[in-house]
Amino acid sequence: MGEGLFLLVLLAAFFFLVVPVLAVVAAVRASSLHKRLSTAEQKIAALQAGKPVAAEAHEPFIAPLDDTGPKLEPEPEAVPDPEPQSAPEPDLEPARAADRPAAEAAIKPPRIDWERRIAANWMVWAGALALALGGLFLVRVAIDAGWFGPTARTVLAGLLGVGLIAGSYRARALNVVQEAQTAVRHLPSIMAGAGVITLFGATLAAGVLYALLPPPIIFVLFAAIAALAVALAWMYGPALAALGLMGAYVGPFFTGADGGSPLMLLPYAFAVTAGALGMIRVRGWPFVSMLALAGAMLWGLLGFFDPSVHSQWAVPVYALALAGLAALFGQHQAHDPLMWLKSEAGEARTPVFRIHGEAFAVAHLFWLGASALILLHTIDHGLDPVAVPVLSLFGGMGLFATWRRAGYSLFVIISAATSLGAMALWTPWVGQVPSFAATLAVLYAGAGWLLLPRLQVQAPVALVSALFAPAAFMIAAWRMTAFDPPMLWAMAAFGLAALNIMALERLSARDEAFRSHPATGAVYALAAAIFMVLCVAFAFSGLWLGTGIAVVALALAVLYRRFDLWLLRRASVVTGAAAVVVLLRPDLLTEATISTRPVLNALSFSILPSIVALLGAGWLLKARQDTARALSGMAAFLGFALVGLLIRHSAGGGSLEGPQGGLGEFAGYAISYLGAAAGLFWRNASGLVLNLLRWGGLLVGSFAVLLGLGALNDASVPGWPVLNLLLPAFAMPALLLAVCALGQSRADLPGWSRALSIAAMGLGLVWALLETHRAFTGPVLFDAEPVSDAQMWSYSATLVVYALGLLILGTLRRSQLARFGSLAILATALVKVFIFDLGALDGALRAASFIGLGATLLSTALFYQRFVFNRDGKGQAMQGS
Repeated sequence: MGEGLFLLVLLAAFFFLVVPVLAVVAAVRASSLHKRLSTAEQKIAALQAGKPVAAEAHEPFIAPLDDTGPKLEPEPEAVPDPEPQSAPEPDLEPARAADRPAAEAAIKPPRIDWERRIAANWMVWAGALALALGGLFLVRVAIDAGWFGPTARTVLAGLLGVGLIAGSYRARALNVVQEAQTAVRHLPSIMAGAGVITLFGATLAAGVLYALLPPPIIFVLFAAIAALAVALAWMYGPALAALGLMGAYVGPFFTGADGGSPLMLLPYAFAVTAGALGMIRVRGWPFVSMLALAGAMLWGLLGFFDPSVHSQWAVPVYALALAGLAALFGQHQAHDPLMWLKSEAGEARTPVFRIHGEAFAVAHLFWLGASALILLHTIDHGLDPVAVPVLSLFGGMGLFATWRRAGYSLFVIISAATSLGAMALWTPWVGQVPSFAATLAVLYAGAGWLLLPRLQVQAPVALVSALFAPAAFMIAAWRMTAFDPPMLWAMAAFGLAALNIMALERLSARDEAFRSHPATGAVYALAAAIFMVLCVAFAFSGLWLGTGIAVVALALAVLYRRFDLWLLRRASVVTGAAAVVVLLRPDLLTEATISTRPVLNALSFSILPSIVALLGAGWLLKARQDTARALSGMAAFLGFALVGLLIRHSAGGGSLEGPQGGLGEFAGYAISYLGAAAGLFWRNASGLVLNLLRWGGLLVGSFAVLLGLGALNDASVPGWPVLNLLLPAFAMPALLLAVCALGQSRADLPGWSRALSIAAMGLGLVWALLETHRAFTGPVLFDAEPVSDAQMWSYSATLVVYALGLLILGTLRRSQLARFGSLAILATALVKVFIFDLGALDGALRAASFIGLGATLLSTALFYQRFVFNRDGKGQAMQGS
């Protein structure tokens, strides 16, 4: 107790005395280091600014030594030569003195000139705002007081606007404005903008407030003021152009022209947009282009939603005109192609949406806007006489634009997506739609195929040319309620798949190994794969559909061996996974689908060919180990599932939902899954899928063994001794667990090998004890009859015999784990004899139990000495020698 108290006192002294001292020392050292760091930073800043660095008083100047050679101790009489220091000083001082203000200016932050900022910038904008508000207030006062009539007010407002614009032109010529570097230089544009706003207000008052002029005149005046604003923008900047465009687009709302004929308003909006894009093309004002896009889309949507628009051609023609205008607007920046996936020589990847310039981006946005207007119109009107030519013409424009300008490759994709969206959303779905879809498919496929040799980058056009047909086919399959007859659709899909394979042959002959255009071959391969799956989907149903999809995976592997396209390899894996999903769909695993015949039913006839097809695909793709393993893993998974399904089907009396089969069903699960796991463990199979399968099989099989143990209470085990249901339920799983342990020992995983070995030995002992128990109780293992003395003695004998068997096995295989298991079971037998048999047995059985156990223990000791210890000792001696 005294030593503990002394230790606590020492610890307290350390924390309350030593630690504060250390903290003070650390603070002093930190302060010193901080001071030295600050001094070094000041010296570095002064050197960068060209200022001389004065040496500290307590550190005399020492000439630097050459560090390249060995360092020697300086002799006492060596004195640094003063000439290199004193000679240049008179010449460098003036330069250093001259550089000192610049250095100080570089170190000190610039001062804010608040006077200049307030007087020359803020006051200009504040004055403009005050002037505008004052004019509005003056107009309001004049109206309230009734000083002038409507005509006089309108005329005066117009004169004020003209005067402001004229004053802006005069202010622009002033020298003080031209030489200004502040907001004063914006004074002319501010005056001109105020004048344009005033003219718009005067025109609005004359038309809407006072009805002094008819709507057509007001409309013309609005357009003229907008044109004036755009013209002023050439001198004063894009703000006036934006103001003019807003007036031009919004003007018809305030002139009564918005209810007129679309044949006048939509061409007017198109003319304004064309003028705006022309001005942007020359001047290059980005935000004005966004305003033009918004105004053009506004009038297109108004034409779509306005019930007074009776012409079905108005909005589609307007959208097509916008699309053509977009192609013309950005063509000077669309010469270079958009790089997809890889360049022509297979070089580094570049972004798909690499925008070349502002006009290029605006052209794509306008094309998207035109696509939206066409899609809205065609969805609203359905398959009418307008939709067919408009969608066809829009697709042709996209192909033509892509052919003429490589940078417009997205146009054809947008056009194709518009047609597919219209077909998908048309209501109602009429019988002419498939014919229309086939017409567009021929357009895109044929025109795209003809354009491919003329294109530097073929992927976008190839994408549309190859995939539009399967996309339209799938839309038709989704929208139509019945395919009558379905075999005609299957034959059509098969023919289209064959056409795409023929196209692959032609492309591979033109471009060997698809070196120059890999994406082109990939999209045609994808189209072929899609049509193969569609062919199977129309030709088969139920479990046979999964078998057909597995065969498609095999066919894609064959095509990969022929064309060496990465997409075919990936498609083979995807279709293989789809086959597994279809084959194991719960709604297909019914009695009507499978039939009640055991084993020879639809389960075997559909899943076994699928397994063979997937294994064949994996063998064909063995050069690609990851793909081959994935396909082989899918086949193994189907094999696992098939075994379990067949066992459940047989145990359920011909139905997967029948009553449980008890111990026999669980024995089937255990043997099947543990056997598959043992095979994978023994082969030391690697890969994610195979690892999942072998460990999954081990877990499922072990769980089945546990379920079998739980089923023993209600189970009956008919048969002969040893040759009964306990053998497949427990003995065979124990052997399979031992095989798994051997496989893990070969893989140099001793931890898992030991665990599996212990499980195998334990399960084997359970089987031996259950067989001993059945020998006395008969087929019904657990009844109410008491346990006899002979039965209790037999349990001890079983433990001893099983332990001796493990000892011999461990000695032969030099397995220390098996010998330890033998000793553990002998110890269990010893405990049983001394605790249970001593009180439960009488007479000769008690004596026999003790004599047999004693003889066994002595024999075991002699056996160890003769066959284990001596052999190990000789081995160690030989090893040591």
